[in-house]
Amino acid sequence: MATIAQLRKLLISTPSLQGWYDKTKRRRRRRKTKAESESEEEDTPKQKRGKKASDDDDDSEEEPKKKKKPTAKGKRRFIKKCRLSPQLAKVMGEENMARHEVVKKMWSIIKEKQLYDPKNKQFAICNADLLPVFKVKRFRTFGTMKYLETHFFEEDCIEIQSN
Repeated sequence: MATIAQLRKLLISTPSLQGWYDKTKRRRRRRKTKAESESEEEDTPKQKRGKKASDDDDDSEEEPKKKKKPTAKGKRRFIKKCRLSPQLAKVMGEENMARHEVVKKMWSIIKEKQLYDPKNKQFAICNADLLPVFKVKRFRTFGTMKYLETHFFEEDCIEIQSN
């Protein structure tokens, strides 16, 4: 078995590999020890990223940036309580629910009744209760909303008051 030193000599002595070795040697950086990096941090003041230091900088106090208030864009479809179809209402036990609550409860139903496909846990197998809702025997659990969209009635949505 050749040692690293022997391989290095072979690289240096082979003319075709000489250029490659020189390039890689230049690319390598010497790692600094913890003590070196700490002493360097103490010596140089940190600069804020993105701002260039200029001569006319004075140590005046800057105004704090104002935080933007979150604005609601769109129709807020996911936090409204919508009327559910009769098939979905039968499974959920309620006639009005928000979309995220329906998905959350659907996941818990699948988990409680152990409806996961034993061969591939990404899929769930519908039982007699879920078959009228999903209309397929086996579905991908991450795509539940795709099947549930038709069971929400948008015109009957009720806005939920947020704090």
